[in-house]
Parts: sequence; structure tokens; C-alpha cells
Amino acid sequence: MAVFGINGKYGYINRVGSVVIQPTFNSAGCFSNGLALVMTEATEGSIHEYYIDRSGEKALSLPDVRMLYCQALCWMSEGLAPHGVWNEKEGTFDEGYIDTTGAEAIPTHFADTSAFSEGYGNVFRQSVKTKEGKRAFIVKRIDKTGQMVLESTLRFYAPYFLKG
Repeated sequence: MAVFGINGKYGYINRVGSVVIQPTFNSAGCFSNGLALVMTEATEGSIHEYYIDRSGEKALSLPDVRMLYCQALCWMSEGLAPHGVWNEKEGTFDEGYIDTTGAEAIPTHFADTSAFSEGYGNVFRQSVKTKEGKRAFIVKRIDKTGQMVLESTLRFYAPYFLKG
């Protein structure tokens, strides 16, 4: 199914262009692992993010303290999805991963997360300045248990890595 929009609302069409899920969402992501992340207005000024299944039914949502990401780049991939929690004490937005049931699979202790690809996700915790005075990121590649398998300092942050 593909996302389509009309009058500021989004829904889904099938391969022949027939509407499968009516355009009722403020934002809608691609389907992955049978789920798509959508966003609606819960109350004036607040949003509600949750996953729907291919029939358009709510399949997974989280308590308001945790947030999902309704972005094209971050979705349920390989059974894990980025999510975040506002850390009042530190004044930071800490990110981690949930599984398809909504349970926290990798704790929220990263500054940024990417979707998983071929068994690995890219995360970073902090930015640093290089010898040239430019901003760089300490990027870590983690496996599905949250264990680091590679660490690198990059001048730019590429959220994906591809087989090649």
C-alpha cells in the first residue's frame, strides 16, 4: 500500500489506486513489518502517534510519556522501532527502541537513532569538534541486543548503511 493525501489528511491506496484506508491521519508512514506509524490530533495542540495494521486498525500505541517517530526515515524495521522519552532531569530527549508489542527492547540512552537495517542500527550519543573545528558525531553501530559492534567519528551522520 502507498500513502496518499487529500485536504491535509493521509490514508492508503492499493496498487490499482483504490482507497484501502480512508485519509483520516495528520501524518502517515510506510508499512513495514505489517505496521505503519500514523499521527492524529488527540486534543487541541497535542498529537497521538500509534501503529496501525493493514486494515487500518490501531495495532500498537504507547503511553504519552514515550513518543514514536512519524517520519519517513524511522519506522518499525526488523521488528524494532525508534522511540524516545523526555528526560526532565537532563533536559534531553533520550532515544531507544521498542519491539512489535511496544515493550522497550533497547533502553533510551542515545541522542539519536536510526531504523535497523540488516541486523544493525546506527545511534549516536554526542557530537564533538574535530581538529579542524568542525562538528562530528560519535556514531555507534549496535546489534538488536543494544551491544556496540562498531564505533566511528563521522563529519556527517548517515542513518543507513547498505550491503554492497
